[in-house]
Amino acid sequence: MDQEVVNILNSLKLTKEEEEDIVIGSSNSTGILKECSLSLFGRLLSDRHQNLRALKNILKAAWKMGSDLRIVEVGNNIFQFKFGSRCQLEWVEKNGPWNFENNLLFLCRWRKDLGTAI
Repeated sequence: MDQEVVNILNSLKLTKEEEEDIVIGSSNSTGILKECSLSLFGRLLSDRHQNLRALKNILKAAWKMGSDLRIVEVGNNIFQFKFGSRCQLEWVEKNGPWNFENNLLFLCRWRKDLGTAI
């Protein structure tokens, strides 16, 4: 059975369209780097999946930022907090620690080598 599956997988071929290279340009890399430099990444210290809408509403209210703050889930309980200014980002850092539903929110600044181990 195992060898049969291996043989089937080995016989698969890509179509011409699937063989084409995907080119990712760097034309917008400056904008992306600027956006990331105004970001904090956070992880809730919890094994439970959180209600993203509630998290967004509560943190936007607690941080008094409204639409200036964008929150994107980038992994399992890992969030990117995109601020409108460095002043806002620094205010959140200085006024912590923060929590959501009794789960500590660990925050760190973005850096090029940042992985999911935050």
